Amino acid sequence: MTDDNPVQLWGSQRLGKGLRYPTSRASRSFGYGWEPVGEAALAEGGAKSGLPIQMIRIFVVADIRLYREGLAHMLAREQRFCIVGSAGTQEEVLSGLRAVRAGIVLLDMAMTGSVGVVRAIIEAAPGVKVVALAVAETENAILSCAEAGIVGYVARDGSVSDLIATVESVARGEARCSPQIAAALLRRVAALAAERRVEGSAVALTPRQLEIVRLIGQGLSNKEIARRLCIELSTVKNHVHSALEKLGTHRRAEAARLVQRGSSSVPGGHMSRSSGRT
Repeated sequence: MTDDNPVQLWGSQRLGKGLRYPTSRASRSFGYGWEPVGEAALAEGGAKSGLPIQMIRIFVVADIRLYREGLAHMLAREQRFCIVGSAGTQEEVLSGLRAVRAGIVLLDMAMTGSVGVVRAIIEAAPGVKVVALAVAETENAILSCAEAGIVGYVARDGSVSDLIATVESVARGEARCSPQIAAALLRRVAALAAERRVEGSAVALTPRQLEIVRLIGQGLSNKEIARRLCIELSTVKNHVHSALEKLGTHRRAEAARLVQRGSSSVPGGHMSRSSGRT
């Protein structure tokens, strides 16, 4: 690959603008080309069974040339892997993905702006699955990857075996990651579920129930709320009971906290779709 040929499509001959097509069935059978590999090609490549296999088509993205080319050559030794290309920038990978059909993109997260590159890849090629390489096992880094659309993770201390297993899992539609990454993702899912549950419950409250629960949050008793709103004490108690039931709690302070959290997530703090006050 020369300086004027930034996008490298493996096992191929030059075809203008730095793009290449495969030249031989032999190179394709050993995983360097991007043409489909069938029974004849496998036999030529030395497969004993002679049966066709489903190749995993991989595009490698890293801004360090030595790293991405070494990774591509290493993975090309795997019988089921077909390295279709490599690139070092967002523009190059998008150009390469327009030229070849890739199933999985391996992206070095140490690249500058790597999360933005992930989003650009998924927008340009929605069917492509992105696997993140050298992911820092911090919650912020993991969640940034997940929210960008990454489906597979290899940590910075991951081995070659980890990488191969991750690629194969992703190709099968499975998720593979370290226990630390899995824990961070599960914590995020749980937090999102709790936020939706709170918002949904608070939306179900009537305007009067919301008003009373907010007054509870200010430390007012039922009697004080009744005097403030000029309503019967029994009416306040009924509203409090209904609000606690809808919010799934038996504690007044917890109800006030849930409503406050939900209000802060909705513009203007307006959460109720009900109308009318009682």
